[in-house]
Amino acid sequence: MLGGLLYLAGGTLLLFLDAGNLWLRAAFVCWSYASAIRYLAQPRFGPEMAIRWWAGGAVQASVLGGIGSAVAGGPLGWLGVFVCCWLGSRAAWVLQMPMRPTLVLALLVSTLSCSSEQQSAGDAPTVEEAAALAAVQRFFDTMTSKDVAGASAVLDPEGDFVSVRWNDAGLRVVRRSSGRAYLDGLASGPQTLLERMWEPDVQVHGPIATVRTPYDFHIDGVFSHCGVDVFQLLQTDGKWIITGGTYTVERTGCSESPLGPPGK
Repeated sequence: MLGGLLYLAGGTLLLFLDAGNLWLRAAFVCWSYASAIRYLAQPRFGPEMAIRWWAGGAVQASVLGGIGSAVAGGPLGWLGVFVCCWLGSRAAWVLQMPMRPTLVLALLVSTLSCSSEQQSAGDAPTVEEAAALAAVQRFFDTMTSKDVAGASAVLDPEGDFVSVRWNDAGLRVVRRSSGRAYLDGLASGPQTLLERMWEPDVQVHGPIATVRTPYDFHIDGVFSHCGVDVFQLLQTDGKWIITGGTYTVERTGCSESPLGPPGK
């Protein structure tokens, strides 16, 4: 009876635990509930049998949770979870097979590691996403270095840029400029400009892309403003070119940048 209640409590706790791999937690929840039902239905199982059951079920949950992680969002992920639940309720083979603790530990660690690597790999940008983001970063770098040739390589002079800011009266002010005007004034600007981005959201669809990112802006090393950039890009001759963008200019209410002070 006590073992069944422990399984039940463990499964319930995992439902509300917002940590770790989603698919592993889902598999363990199913396994815990199935184990609780089976244990309560057959309380004659002794401690040794219960330990073997727990070890075998843990390996099942880990392996099937790892499969779910590898195909997260697909039907095989959910299939792994439900198969785990079914195996947990029909784990007669576990009761007949002695389990070595070292083997169980090794399987658990390797499965958790593989699942974590697969989840991280799913978050990595694609080649084209990285290339589009690199074009935006080069635009920022050439702004600081006043490199007109370098900026021309990633900026369409016919592109349009729209800025949105607020005056002292709180009224919205919209300004428009062209890529050509930016390039014409880049080398002659007397100030050193620095624009930095973090946590960009890159979306690529064939030959077009957008990059949306928070940013901060410094003039001669002094903070000026923050805001959000939204760049539009077009892939031309294998290269990503910025064809325009919209951005906000916010001088108040700026959170501290996770990048820290410039030059740090």
